[in-house]
Amino acid sequence: MPRRKLIDLVGHQFGKLTVVRRADNGWKGSTRWVVACSCGSPEKVVGGSNLVRTRSCGCSKFDRPTLVGRQFGKLTVVRRADSDRKGGTRWVVACSCGSAEKMVWESNLRAGTTNSCGCSRLHRPTSAIDLVGHQFGKLTVVRRAENDGNKIRWVVACSCGSDEKVVLGGNLRAGRTNSCGCLKKGRPRQSICSRGHALTGKNVISSEDGKRHCRLCRNLSSRRIQKAERQRNPRAVRNREFKRKYGISLDEKDACLAQQDGRCEICRTTEPKGPNRAWCMDHDHHTGAPRGVLCNSCNVALGLCGDDPERLRGMISYLSKYQPNDREPGEATPISGWLFPL
Repeated sequence: MPRRKLIDLVGHQFGKLTVVRRADNGWKGSTRWVVACSCGSPEKVVGGSNLVRTRSCGCSKFDRPTLVGRQFGKLTVVRRADSDRKGGTRWVVACSCGSAEKMVWESNLRAGTTNSCGCSRLHRPTSAIDLVGHQFGKLTVVRRAENDGNKIRWVVACSCGSDEKVVLGGNLRAGRTNSCGCLKKGRPRQSICSRGHALTGKNVISSEDGKRHCRLCRNLSSRRIQKAERQRNPRAVRNREFKRKYGISLDEKDACLAQQDGRCEICRTTEPKGPNRAWCMDHDHHTGAPRGVLCNSCNVALGLCGDDPERLRGMISYLSKYQPNDREPGEATPISGWLFPL
């Protein structure tokens, strides 16, 4: 595609800018020009495509009508301040109350949203309703108390005869405060926890200070802690569970397997089979004492036989009865000889 012919802009006028000469090309070969502003500022380089949008060296934005001396409510504009990061115009103003000067945005002054330094809000007449003598539950309003910032407070007396106390007017009118606290003392205990579990029977855990806690919520919290610990240090968690179940540690189990030359103590295999392909720690189901390290198949077989030697001897006798004498170890028994011995 043929390149377009470059238009010579030297001497052309764009607002307050006059093109003086061509400058070096910019990024990706964009055309740039040296321009001079009629305000007398130093020459600057502008891209050719920006000359339509750029009308001055920046002096035009200071030619806007000034607000110095103008009155906006109780504020008088003193001087112009630096613009903010987004280019918003700001002015320094003084309030008629005599407070320190402050900066405000021009848009807030023109819209009327800022009329004072904040003093008008403090001296604004209040529209508070007189609640003296009114009854709210067991409370009777005696007199008005000092405000808590912008919140109105009242002194109240409870019918139970306790000392007077100060409460917020909003809490009285909304019904959130109905007594000095005596109603809460006679209220029955909460029957459910924050998660909706019933606080009855074995689900209640009483602490030393008399508070009741939900057992289900505490168990859920414990499970979350155990899950996080298992992800952080699985070997330590497994070792603790193994020691609690068998009375020995994982290191002692590995030492026992090493004494067996890394083989199952029954079938002498070196490759354990099973879902996890892990060695099993056999133990006495009556005393809980560990006995030896077995593969998964031998361990399951002992468990199915109930650790009964007589049953195991009967199984050996049964297999010897139906096994041909000339069959090699590991060779499959013929079906005819297995079902119908000759």
